Amino acid sequence: IELGSTLRSSASVLVVGPGLGRTEWSLQRWQAFLATEGPAVVDADALYWLGEYGQPLHRPTVLTPHPGEAARLLNIAVPDVLEDLVGAAQKIARMFQATVILKDATSVVVGQDGNVVIVGQPCPALAKGGSGDVLSGMVGACLAYYHTPFEAAVMAAAWHNKAAQRASMNIGQIPMQPYQLLDYLE
Repeated sequence: IELGSTLRSSASVLVVGPGLGRTEWSLQRWQAFLATEGPAVVDADALYWLGEYGQPLHRPTVLTPHPGEAARLLNIAVPDVLEDLVGAAQKIARMFQATVILKDATSVVVGQDGNVVIVGQPCPALAKGGSGDVLSGMVGACLAYYHTPFEAAVMAAAWHNKAAQRASMNIGQIPMQPYQLLDYLE
């Protein structure tokens, strides 16, 4: 998102959320985002604004909540999300008419049509702050390339998990930093 008062209208895919914040400026950026068209990835603080002003997003969209963000969107407790990741992701997909990647030890991807794919092997290194930001960028890149948000979400989540598996084997899960995932993308 540009720092000016409007968003670029020529972008083929928008990724909104990482670094957005929860200020008046952030709300203005969220509202500017809602006035745009085209494919989008909604992550991090944009999920907060989506929850505050929840409405279906009438565009090809991938939402990327972790269990805490999912719980907030559904107005339920985090343990309830963790008890039924697939059900929680399906409810969010229906609520916002979007594809959802519910990030946990493995990712649950749910399409608008209810299709479900469990992606990857458990990788605790992906629980570090910032790894979801890397994923949202990867989803944005895939959304610009693949035909459907569901296909883009599955490919990005699988690619992200595979990079994390490789990185944690070479670096170790505890010292691995999210930016290091980029060195392990193939």
